[in-house]
Amino acid sequence: MIPVIRKILYCTELSDSSGYVFRYVASLAHHYGAGVTALHVMEDVPEGSRQLISSEIGASRWEEMKKQNAQEAHDILKTHMEKFLEEAHSEQSDISFAIESILVKFGYPADEILHQAEAGGFDLVVMGSHGKGRVADVMMGTTTGRVIRQCKKPVLVVRHPE
Repeated sequence: MIPVIRKILYCTELSDSSGYVFRYVASLAHHYGAGVTALHVMEDVPEGSRQLISSEIGASRWEEMKKQNAQEAHDILKTHMEKFLEEAHSEQSDISFAIESILVKFGYPADEILHQAEAGGFDLVVMGSHGKGRVADVMMGTTTGRVIRQCKKPVLVVRHPE
């Protein structure tokens, strides 16, 4: 059976090389007529630290700060996506696909990527990997390696250029 790719989950850490990975997302989305959801996960503070911070500044102030950080990350991701789309159109004017949503979540990145891949009904997960020698090749990074091993959906890993 030939796979049907209609929904792509693009996972980004908002690094300088995110645009490189996005080019693969754009190509696949255009080719398959797929919609794209961009996901950035902000690593959550461990429970003990969270309690300490909440006791020092107050739980409501802590939640307000988290919301503000999430909004800032969302705005940055939206700006990145607009820039990436503009670059893709300048390279190939007939490229066409939709950015369906932009998600910013708190949690452990691998856990949240795995959860979103299932909950969102995605057909493909695309993420980058920083290759830094033989050890990195074997370990594949904590988040990327774990997603590859545990995701029930296909995962495309795009190695960032050196």
